[in-house]
Amino acid sequence: MDATVVIATYNREALLKKCLEHLFEQDYPKDKYEIVIVDDCSTDGTAEMIRNLNPPCRLAYIANTKTLGPSIARNKAITEAAGEIVIFIDSDAFAPPWYIREHVETHKTNPGIIMDGPIINLTRKEDIQAPPFLRWDIKTMAFLDFGGVYFITANASCPRKSLESAGGFDEEFVWAWEDVELGTRLMESGLKRIKNRRAYVLHCKVGKYSLQSQAAFRKERAEYAGKFFCKHPSAMAKRMVRLRYLKYDRLFERMGWVRRYLNEEYISSSGGRLPAWPPMLKKFYLIHAHAEGLRKGLGITR
Repeated sequence: MDATVVIATYNREALLKKCLEHLFEQDYPKDKYEIVIVDDCSTDGTAEMIRNLNPPCRLAYIANTKTLGPSIARNKAITEAAGEIVIFIDSDAFAPPWYIREHVETHKTNPGIIMDGPIINLTRKEDIQAPPFLRWDIKTMAFLDFGGVYFITANASCPRKSLESAGGFDEEFVWAWEDVELGTRLMESGLKRIKNRRAYVLHCKVGKYSLQSQAAFRKERAEYAGKFFCKHPSAMAKRMVRLRYLKYDRLFERMGWVRRYLNEEYISSSGGRLPAWPPMLKKFYLIHAHAEGLRKGLGITR
């Protein structure tokens, strides 16, 4: 078996079905790849949807009896994997027909690597229904994606033996920064990173979120970012976790903005609609939320 595609999912029945449809349509030989899904205790009919599929390749389905988070889910999938290369994709991401081939051939040509590809967000419902893999703007964004954080599991791959040697995902990172943390350990073990800009995925990002929910999400993610920096302190990690936001937040505090504007009480009283002045107030609020999460992850008290 050349490749195992790993998907951790939770309550994304419709998107997962579309994700699988595109994986079933790959131009890679169907007997050379498999798909392993770990369902983190979904309640939306995911299990029934999987049972009704007629996959052209091997499809393994593992259902957790309680929600454990993507780190544990992906570790379960790795133990089930038979492919020499493990490819990670999110259940709300759609792969073009050449996706698996690009991952596998890149590893065959460049042994001893971790690989990732561009993740291009789709924000229109019509693009979700018919993903525009060959549209000029999609291809342009993929071509121009030179940097970015490494080993994001919406689109990344690694030799299975290297994953097993590394011990898989650190389950202390329950749902955020677990992929970057594993990628860091893999590179510290000697693997090199390669980005293949032809192996892009289209990632569903349709929907609007309140400012409060965005802030809560960023604060919790930033807590894991702080834990990541404690485990892997370096100049690169310092930039990745945006440690500079702590300095910005101290400035906001000295200016009195945290007390007056950058707090839940003020946001709630304005109905989430912040005034135009200052123009960057919404961004500052999210920076403040990130800084609060960082402090918690780093064990810093005010």
